Amino acid sequence: MKKIILFGALISAFAFMACKKTRTCSCKSTDTNTRVTTPRSSASATTVVNTSSGNQEETYDHIKKSEMYRMVGCTNRTETSSNSYTTTVSVPTVSTVSGFTFQTFTTYTADVVSTDVTAYDCSLK
Repeated sequence: MKKIILFGALISAFAFMACKKTRTCSCKSTDTNTRVTTPRSSASATTVVNTSSGNQEETYDHIKKSEMYRMVGCTNRTETSSNSYTTTVSVPTVSTVSGFTFQTFTTYTADVVSTDVTAYDCSLK
């Protein structure tokens, strides 16, 4: 009877150890930042969109597949953040009068909304 229990415990230990191995999470990310600046004195807004992408790989030793998804976050996901603020913008104007160059600044207040969206496409190896 002791041999059967010992054999069962040994098989369970091997099964548990087999689940934990070296795993790699490979993610491709695409980041899109949109910034909309609206002057308070007019209705015309300026929109600037920046896009970047990249690849990232992280390797973990002795980890279960479920832990890679739950603890490490090796999943497809989209993260969004937004920030609104008011700023003062100064725009230079260059003028030349009788061969002399003058620079004047026009200052205005603008509302800015910046939105950052990052999409992750991840796979587990």
